[in-house]
Amino acid sequence: MARLLNAQHEEALEDARFDLVRAAWKRTAPDETAVDWAKLTFADRRDLMKLDIDAYRATLMAPHWERPIVADRISQRLAALEQLRAYREAIRANDERHAYSRAVERCELAIERTCEAEATLMNMPAPHCQALLWKLQTILVIDADGSTSSWSGSYVEQTIADMSRLLGTDAQFHP
Repeated sequence: MARLLNAQHEEALEDARFDLVRAAWKRTAPDETAVDWAKLTFADRRDLMKLDIDAYRATLMAPHWERPIVADRISQRLAALEQLRAYREAIRANDERHAYSRAVERCELAIERTCEAEATLMNMPAPHCQALLWKLQTILVIDADGSTSSWSGSYVEQTIADMSRLLGTDAQFHP
């Protein structure tokens, strides 16, 4: 239990640090309006953030775009691609300035340690009813939508065995 409490404490600290980093990042975040998104014909901006700009630019420069109206649209799209390139570079620089990626990694590691510590306890036989109560309170948390999480059988198997053992044979649980 001490390992879990330490992991939860570290996770809370990393969350607080991340909140500070994210707030600083947002204060200096690049302006999205610097990109003419309408000229880039992708439904999802996340796709644009992954787009290989040079490869896409090469397809736009192919010789089959010779009509004047198409050429004008292509030149607008090429300009928007350069805006996107500058925007992505500004995001990268902002991430680097605030060590944003490192903050995300630290949070993820802290969460991972908490999950591992919790899983270790869940897999151990509960020594007494208080430990069983803790397990039940852990797996039966009612979340924001008014439901409990769905857990795998292997994750709750030991808790079910603990219920039978600690609550007596009359309390056999048959899922």
